[in-house]
Amino acid sequence: MNMFEKNLAMIASKDAALATALRESRGGAIKIIPARNGQPTATVAGLALHSAYDPRREAEAWATAQVAVCRPGEVLIVLGVGLLYHVEALRSRVSYDTTISVIVP
Repeated sequence: MNMFEKNLAMIASKDAALATALRESRGGAIKIIPARNGQPTATVAGLALHSAYDPRREAEAWATAQVAVCRPGEVLIVLGVGLLYHVEALRSRVSYDTTISVIVP
């Protein structure tokens, strides 16, 4: 059973109609494709949301730049989820007690 099926089974245990709607959905505008290094990356209308070459390295560089200007006690707000490479990279670079809020439009 893949991750989608596991998640769908959990959803179905709480809301069978939602699980059915998700299973029958044609999907959204985001297309998942392999990057040059083989990691999943995402595109919308042919435009990359992450690096088409190495999305994790791109996210790590972004997170390093953000941490350089963060101060202790700040709440970090990230707009958009993408495939979460940037959120994972940021989380790994800040202290455990730093709050990261992810805003999904």
